[in-house]
Amino acid sequence: MKHIVIVGGGYAGINTLEHLKKRFGNRLGQDIRMTLIDKQPYHLRKVLLFRRISDKDFNLHIPLTSYIGEGISFVQGEVEEIKEREQAIVVTRDGMKRENISYDQLVLAMGSSSRHQEDQGGIALETSKAADLIRLRIEEGIKSGKSIHIAIVGAGISGIETAAEIGGWLKDAKVTLVNADRRLLSSAPKKVSAHMEEELTKVGVNVIHGVKVNQYDDQAKTLYYSDGTTETVDVCIWTTGLKSNVLSASREKGRIMVDESYHVKGMKNVYSIGDCALVTDVKTGRIDQMTCKEAVYQSGKLSRIMVKDMTGSGKRLTHKSIPVEFYCVSLGQNKALVWMKKGKYSMVLRNRLALFIRKSTWDSASLVKK
Repeated sequence: MKHIVIVGGGYAGINTLEHLKKRFGNRLGQDIRMTLIDKQPYHLRKVLLFRRISDKDFNLHIPLTSYIGEGISFVQGEVEEIKEREQAIVVTRDGMKRENISYDQLVLAMGSSSRHQEDQGGIALETSKAADLIRLRIEEGIKSGKSIHIAIVGAGISGIETAAEIGGWLKDAKVTLVNADRRLLSSAPKKVSAHMEEELTKVGVNVIHGVKVNQYDDQAKTLYYSDGTTETVDVCIWTTGLKSNVLSASREKGRIMVDESYHVKGMKNVYSIGDCALVTDVKTGRIDQMTCKEAVYQSGKLSRIMVKDMTGSGKRLTHKSIPVEFYCVSLGQNKALVWMKKGKYSMVLRNRLALFIRKSTWDSASLVKK
């Protein structure tokens, strides 16, 4: 019986599993079995972490056992090593027990974690525990009776959505979004950037452009900017980007190197996609971004490649970047903006349709059934 092992229960991992379930059908449990491995027992809806700050009861966790079925098992543990010659991985369970799990095909989809370093102070928004701690700090500040100042450092999509959520939730708080670039989402048209900043302003968010933050002093509640200035801030939230979670597989620029068909370079029967992989469109030279939409897109192509490699039939398949540039940004509980571009044509959607698309993309990425 052939055994496929998928490491990582994030967006790349669960969508690869789902595609393979559909492709193998009733062969699962007969001549093919699959194992999903993750150190946590749940899939984290990471793109919705900001929502947990304003709503303490918002559920971000989906049990990984809900994604398995006939011929599929889940192992909660952490992968320590790949034994390439034996085609096996070493998994530590419960922090102690080590076991070898053999594979015929292995998918590395370990995702990413925040680039934030602990000595920089503040709280990195990367787990539900972190979101809960941010809310606690905010509530403590409010109870003190004084006006509270919250800074979000990093103005990518996560930073924008977090600032908009907090601004809409806390009407009397001072909310600052610190953007190292000269405008929001500089790869989008200027009118899109301007609209997002206008919406942030409406909910009381002040956007600072062209400056970085070096550090936050938790004790002195002081934010240190790269230009030498300082500011008093009660709560500092970091959304400054991601670093890949990688093993000892071949790496470049901190990510696992793969070829045009997601094979890990230098390793047999090992694939990698998502945030941990350096996925490049060889025709255009474009490197895929570390977002869930890229991970979900890659998972569909990978499943076809894996079936082809296992059966030895079918035409050669290679990665191609998503043909449409696409941003879908939440601007609070009841607002969103969608920008799409293909070639020289672009489109901006707002209000109800944008909200519908925003929720649909969140749900589909985590395989949430309506």
